[in-house]
Amino acid sequence: MTRAKTSLPAAAIVAAVLICAGAAKVQAWTNYTDEATFLSNVAAPYLVETFGSIQTGTTNPPLSFTNNGYSFGALSTSNEGSDPALYGILNGTNRWLTVNVYGNSLVFTNFSANVTAIGGYFFSTDYNEAFSNSPVKLTVQLSDLSVTNTTVTNTSTTNFIGFTFATNVTFFSIVATNVAQDIYPTAAKVILATTVPEPSSLALLLLGAGAAALLVFKKRKG
Repeated sequence: MTRAKTSLPAAAIVAAVLICAGAAKVQAWTNYTDEATFLSNVAAPYLVETFGSIQTGTTNPPLSFTNNGYSFGALSTSNEGSDPALYGILNGTNRWLTVNVYGNSLVFTNFSANVTAIGGYFFSTDYNEAFSNSPVKLTVQLSDLSVTNTTVTNTSTTNFIGFTFATNVTFFSIVATNVAQDIYPTAAKVILATTVPEPSSLALLLLGAGAAALLVFKKRKG
């Protein structure tokens, strides 16, 4: 099965990155570059998807993944009406998920409502299904319509990147920023979880709950 080499104009690629972004606000978030540290800040159990169930070569979206009470879907998007197929790569014993057409975005959506943390290994591959060190741009949208964008320049199949938020994730896209080559956004592993509140945030929450309970007690006593 051969990959499509249809390319998109640069303007279309930029537009695909900014899906739903508009004039959205930006919410506070925490970025992790180490998987162990990320996992220590989320609640277990969590979803770990390594795409072992997808076929090699082209596959029609949307794909759905579910485990440990979490779920999400995967699809390929563009503004040009090009081939929406996804593409599975078998690299040794690892399976990678990418898109079938250069210039398309790899999009994860339809997240379960408990997803407030997302991480994984996100990079680019070339037409020959090999790793490319080209940068990728990651876009996260939350349920309050806030948007986070970050560009990963030191991409690697072993470099982890993860995010934790206070609000649930509704949209996540990966775009290859190199528009001069046949480069495809790729994911090797995705982890979904629920963020564990920081001790300071938890303390404030408990303090607020205690104050509210005391106020109710005083009202009843009065």
